[in-house]
Amino acid sequence: HPNIGMDPHWVEFYPYKVRVRSGDTVTFQVKITNHEAQERMCQLHFRSIEGVKLSPQKMEIAIPANEKRVCEIQATFPTRFNTHALPIVADVIWNGQPLGEIAEAVAYW
Repeated sequence: HPNIGMDPHWVEFYPYKVRVRSGDTVTFQVKITNHEAQERMCQLHFRSIEGVKLSPQKMEIAIPANEKRVCEIQATFPTRFNTHALPIVADVIWNGQPLGEIAEAVAYW
């Protein structure tokens, strides 16, 4: 659907960027908008760098036509950081079509 291409935030994390301390757990929302005239299935596979624990690591959600759904993911950060930024990405499969890692959140210390 053309609106998917025109809406850079049809899959997005909220908050996008958060400051964390070692061992923190943060709950992110993932907002998904279906611009199409039919219900669509969205599979999300969450990834981050080594040491970040994500729950759930994947999910599948049906999104009704022209509606938005919000799901949650928890990220528990390591007690020691080897980098300044800790990205979390959502690898999206939209109605059977792999789209890649099109949404991200960033934790930093």
